[in-house]
Amino acid sequence: MPALRWPQWLGLIVLVAAWGGAFLLIQIALASLTPTQITAGRTWIGCLILVSLSFLGGKRLSREPSHWRYFVALAIVGNCAPFMLIAWGQQFIASSEAGILLAIVPLQVIVLAHFVVPGERLYWRKGLGFTLGFVGIIVLFEPRNVANLFAESAALAKLAVLGGATCYAVATVLAQKQPSRDPQGSAAAVLILASIIMLVVLIAADPSAPTTVSLDAGLAVLGLGAFATGLATAVYFYLAKTAGASFLSLTNYLVPVFAVALGTLVAGEDLGLNAWAALAIILAGLAIGQSPGRTSA
Repeated sequence: MPALRWPQWLGLIVLVAAWGGAFLLIQIALASLTPTQITAGRTWIGCLILVSLSFLGGKRLSREPSHWRYFVALAIVGNCAPFMLIAWGQQFIASSEAGILLAIVPLQVIVLAHFVVPGERLYWRKGLGFTLGFVGIIVLFEPRNVANLFAESAALAKLAVLGGATCYAVATVLAQKQPSRDPQGSAAAVLILASIIMLVVLIAADPSAPTTVSLDAGLAVLGLGAFATGLATAVYFYLAKTAGASFLSLTNYLVPVFAVALGTLVAGEDLGLNAWAALAIILAGLAIGQSPGRTSA
């Protein structure tokens, strides 16, 4: 890993704050807006910022048709679907619980990479890490509710957020196979397509404009788009280039902790003992599953 300087550490702080704070911002926005409206708004704002940064940096969009077919898949799996699922789920569960559920993403990547990424074998340590993560999810769902997953709104909401996490994991594996050699330009193209898709979804499923939008909700969507989607993506590519994957893997541990801290300290969410136990178990699974010096993308 390259020698780290203060810009890399500052970038890590920004990334953790952006991704960890997204759950609380979604919770605030849900007071006035629907999940579809929130997803469309954050996608459009993020697209505007990232495309602007890409063009200012001299990046140009790919003209290869096969690249754009790949970008469509990544726009759906990496942006539209997870944004929608997580926002829908957070109507019924606390933002800190959503943050804990998203901590499972790197462990899902470990399993998916075993099947589709050459050289990423699922040896015993990774398998143990994934198993611990799975146990943590069961603890978060509460064992007595596992049999009634489709009968309770909170359980369905957790399944939706877990589905969003799975989308992110699939997108992570797809990103390793991207045909373009310009990842930042690819990200801009993906967000352009995600914005178009969400416009169609919004018109088809949620065409009526909200009658009243509180200032807090409007600022929350602005923060989601500008900070958690646009700026965070730019910072991510900067860290990937200058600091490396091992340094970036620190976000796997810090983002859920930051999300829980914001939810409990700022929003006053009262987590049960099972949620704290689930967070500890999942983080332990991450520590075991990600071997030193060998981190999945």
